[in-house]
Amino acid sequence: MTILVRATPVPAAAWRCVQDLCDHTALAAQLVERGYDRYQRDIWLQEAAKAMLIELGDIAARTCRAAPMLAKKHPELCLTKLVGVRHLVAHGHFIADAEELWLILTDDLPPIAEAAATLLKKTAIEGNGPILTGSFR
Repeated sequence: MTILVRATPVPAAAWRCVQDLCDHTALAAQLVERGYDRYQRDIWLQEAAKAMLIELGDIAARTCRAAPMLAKKHPELCLTKLVGVRHLVAHGHFIADAEELWLILTDDLPPIAEAAATLLKKTAIEGNGPILTGSFR
């Protein structure tokens, strides 16, 4: 199934990936709600942060494969950056410092979450995309 967004075909799978991006950034926000002090003391929360960033990178890569033009047309989703962070964290190209991961969770992900939610809402309102369920901020 293909859905048209301003005359650019976007596969339904790409919209599902954007929905997944919304859902997983919402999970990251729940981790952040636990607070920095608890995060610093709890190795499991730090490992959960790594896992979330890896999953977000996988979602971003799937989105880029499903609809390369969507990634180009919406740089605010930072899909290639998410893929890059995923590679760094997953493959240990740098020591995943807990503080650096926290900054990614608190500073970088909220605008991405907002952009993804806005894109889904806009396309649903315009009738150019599917109406998906899940966490819209």
